[in-house]
Amino acid sequence: MGSTRKRNVILFGLFSAVVAVVYYLIQLIHGMVLTLAYVPDVVRAYENAEVHNQQVSFGSVASMPYLLVVEVALFMLAGATITLICNKVIHRLNSSNQV
Repeated sequence: MGSTRKRNVILFGLFSAVVAVVYYLIQLIHGMVLTLAYVPDVVRAYENAEVHNQQVSFGSVASMPYLLVVEVALFMLAGATITLICNKVIHRLNSSNQV
């Protein structure tokens, strides 16, 4: 395996690891925000118990749609940042091999 191919495999592995770490960090932060924003409704908790036993809900209900927008924006920003960093690393590695 040539040095260029080996370097590309290493960079791909690093890129994949960084994307995975960023993804899980964003998911962790998103879960923490949802947990902090949750307010249980004890008074009306059993008000619709029979309705819930007879109905099946399909799909999902977005309780905080702005968080979805923020999460997508963070993913886009993280992707752009990772791409820029990887391009700089590749450029530096290529320029150091040419010298």
